[in-house]
Amino acid sequence: MKKIFFSAVCIILLTAARTSAPEDCFYCKWDSEFGDNDILIRSRLEERVSSEIQVVIENSGDCVWKKNEVYIKIKVVICPARTTSEANNTFKVNQKHYMETDNVEKGEDASFRIKFNAVPTGGQYNLEFTLMTKSGSPIGKPVRKYLLYK
Repeated sequence: MKKIFFSAVCIILLTAARTSAPEDCFYCKWDSEFGDNDILIRSRLEERVSSEIQVVIENSGDCVWKKNEVYIKIKVVICPARTTSEANNTFKVNQKHYMETDNVEKGEDASFRIKFNAVPTGGQYNLEFTLMTKSGSPIGKPVRKYLLYK
């Protein structure tokens, strides 16, 4: 009798769980493809001049990227010794840089336009770009871009 009752409860719970789940509720794979050639310089790289960079990234996973759920995180990997703390503010490493595109399906490209403050001094700045999910998980591998400011 206990087995029959337990089996009936399990069937009811499984049926309820199946019917209450949204239709689009499935596991999808997050992935991206981009390299340093996909990081485009849209302005002059000069000391005391603000710069703009456009990043184009292909969605190579199964998940749809939504505008306010996918962003780029930037890390200054190496910078001139005298500008270490200022470089983080210049390149806005603590900000989330969201994409311009609304929804990006598998195989489509997302576009990100990032404006940087003027660099405090000329020299080489090495930036690491990582695409992130809303929850803070990386999508694909980070890409480094070396920028030489005059």
